Amino acid sequence: MWTPYKNSGSEASPFERERNEMITIRDLARQLVDDLPLPVGKTLELVLRDIIALLDRPDRIAFSSLISGAQPGELLYDPNILGTILFSLSVFYNVSTAAKEPPLEPILPRMRALWPHIAKWATVLHPTQAVLLDLPGQGNVGKRDTGRDISAITQAYSIISQSDSVYVKPFLHAHREVVGQALELWLYFPRYIPASDPDATASVYDATLTVMLFYNMLVQPLSHPTADERALFIDELWRVTKGRRHALFRAIAPQNEFLLTLAPNPVVGSEVWTNQFGLLGMLVGVPDFLPSRIPQKAITSTIDAAKFWIKDRTMYDAAVGALKFVSALCCDASRDNRALVRAIDAGVLEPLHDLGCLNEAYDRELTFLVRTICAAQTQARVVRAVLRRYPKLPLLDLRFQPQRPMLAPPTWKDIILTQVRYQDVYLKNHKGRDWRRIMSCAATQGPHDKLHRVCPCAGVFYCSGSCQRLHWRIHRLACMADTGPLGFEGALSLSDALFIFAVLNAHLRERRSEIGTQLMRLLQRSQQQQQSVRMLAVLFDLSDVVPSGANFTTITTPHPRHEVYVPKESVMDEQVALSGNRGGFVIIQAMVRAGAMVRRFTMPFSCDLSFFL
Repeated sequence: MWTPYKNSGSEASPFERERNEMITIRDLARQLVDDLPLPVGKTLELVLRDIIALLDRPDRIAFSSLISGAQPGELLYDPNILGTILFSLSVFYNVSTAAKEPPLEPILPRMRALWPHIAKWATVLHPTQAVLLDLPGQGNVGKRDTGRDISAITQAYSIISQSDSVYVKPFLHAHREVVGQALELWLYFPRYIPASDPDATASVYDATLTVMLFYNMLVQPLSHPTADERALFIDELWRVTKGRRHALFRAIAPQNEFLLTLAPNPVVGSEVWTNQFGLLGMLVGVPDFLPSRIPQKAITSTIDAAKFWIKDRTMYDAAVGALKFVSALCCDASRDNRALVRAIDAGVLEPLHDLGCLNEAYDRELTFLVRTICAAQTQARVVRAVLRRYPKLPLLDLRFQPQRPMLAPPTWKDIILTQVRYQDVYLKNHKGRDWRRIMSCAATQGPHDKLHRVCPCAGVFYCSGSCQRLHWRIHRLACMADTGPLGFEGALSLSDALFIFAVLNAHLRERRSEIGTQLMRLLQRSQQQQQSVRMLAVLFDLSDVVPSGANFTTITTPHPRHEVYVPKESVMDEQVALSGNRGGFVIIQAMVRAGAMVRRFTMPFSCDLSFFL
């Protein structure tokens, strides 16, 4: 076990000599980046030569404690060596930061040689390792400052993570604990960083930046990581979360709540938030960690942060980052639209509206969230959520608003226009159960009564229980009730499916003339090519109902894209059989999004060609 050094004489202790030498190195590094003025007669080249000479001296004592001090096993706390180690990490950070400038790169190999020793001491200082013991009988005198320890670790790791990946990757493979420690310090920083610590905001920033850069090197597809590199990061994240998928998502709310208690740091500004939400957005998209349900507090705490920072003009970027992360939670990490419903209940539309009114540039950054909310309003549960939160429609009649420029991004106005249009369909057609009058009974035998039954798969309709029992012998071969309505694996409810049918019927009525012209052209072209046509298909893309491109100038939201085509016979027969469709010459299909899931399916109804003519 290591024991503290005791100095019995008046001569400067080894710690003092080491510290003085490191002060000299630090000041030379500060001169290189103009933090300190150059001495008279000195140039950058001469200062660079001086600092390299000091680092290369055979009898150098700078960083000697860092290199030789950490031994396996428990260590007794001693303020002398711990103070020297923390100062060593600070000087390492200063010198490495200065050496990032191209003319000063000869310093970098000397700093990289310290990385393994920093990893050893980070293990000693890490709050979860229980390696460092207090001296017996010491009481509260000279107790360690854990905030200072964590600040030193995160600062050192952040500068390592900013180095060239050619050097960082081999280092991380040789010292896997660095990835795990960085992940643990970031994921649980509310536990380890005292909120009263003046460097708390900077420590969170450094911890977040470190993990973000490690992710970019080891996991980000654009970096073309190897399987071993990806496994290094993912395995350490599994270890830190103890193999629990929800652990990552349950850490979000405590992180947000802790960050809101910290005073803004003028150096990092809103970056501590934008980096935090950017990193979370990347991690929640990793398939290995997708939970079955997004915790509600993760959503509400993020929206609360957006509402809080929108009051400060210097922190608008933080509010934008929060909403982009909400988009990631509701789209990339969710298997249905329940997370989006919770976001609407928490008031996500309010900061979205406020940011759009402040600056059009924010609309462009939040385009995906706007399009997602618009598309989700083709589903009954989302319409109900909007009606709960906003029972009264907006007073502003947006029909008389000027059209958006062709390349302008969709905005909160598109959400309101979609809300107005689909709420009208919901209240008039869906709640009135129009499907009872429109859909035909799947059973071929009669007599038929008023339509009032739908199969749980949403694929066939019946007018009575007797018709359903008669038809079951045929339908059971194609019924997908075990995978939920429309085969969406439970992402859609039966009410959602019925509302989608109502929305499609509304769009068919609106565009019957346009679609009819397109169908006739398609038939003529098929006849000219001597192509046999058994059926035609109309596909609506309900996964994006906001018009784009040339459609901007003539129509308004919602206007999902549609196309007409001749389906292949094998595909047509399969999809028609699955849907229970029969009778019409034109089959109707739709692309629907629910969370991260996008599916294409055939409607359980079809149309005669005469409907469009």
